[in-house]
Amino acid sequence: MNDAAAVPAEDQDETQKTTRCREHDHLLAVIEELIAFNRATAARLTIVEAALVKAKGIQVETEADHEQETSNQEPKPKRRKKSITHLSRAWFERYTRVPRVWDCSDRQKKFRYVVAFMKLFIAYGFILNDKSSSYKDQVLAVGTRAEEAVLQFLKAQGINAKRAGGVLRALRPLHKSGVLDERIAAYKHLLSIGRIQDPAPTDTQDILAFVGPV
Repeated sequence: MNDAAAVPAEDQDETQKTTRCREHDHLLAVIEELIAFNRATAARLTIVEAALVKAKGIQVETEADHEQETSNQEPKPKRRKKSITHLSRAWFERYTRVPRVWDCSDRQKKFRYVVAFMKLFIAYGFILNDKSSSYKDQVLAVGTRAEEAVLQFLKAQGINAKRAGGVLRALRPLHKSGVLDERIAAYKHLLSIGRIQDPAPTDTQDILAFVGPV
């Protein structure tokens, strides 16, 4: 009975070989599956890394373009404030500026005429001695007197101009209309009798002409 029931040794060996082959094939299949998985994972990582690099490159390029655009933008020029000059300041600058305004190529024609008009309103004349130690005080005092007289005259005419430019624009049409002829005549008289001592050159002291007969 035992001999009949016993499995031949050859059959046992064959069975064991078959089992080992199946295990080996299974192991190979698992290994191939792992390899395929790793390859797929590596491919995905490569795609992701490429996308990240591309995105980063676009960001860097955008930032560089923005910086370039910012650097190319010229700063907005600041608005220059218009200089506001009182009559007395225009007078003071004309007589105390070094070198003297009348000695410069740029004589500031506007201020030249402002000062010329101011002289018409200084009653009884004035004295400015540029050799005196108190010369600047003299200039300031006379300029203040002239400014007050001019503004009072304009106010009586219904004109509220106070700055040098506005006063000049107001006085020019009055001069052309002959309103200032009497003042010009009085100024010329004071100049002729020596009641006016002006350090400015003679050709700059009498530049306003009559409009009509006086």
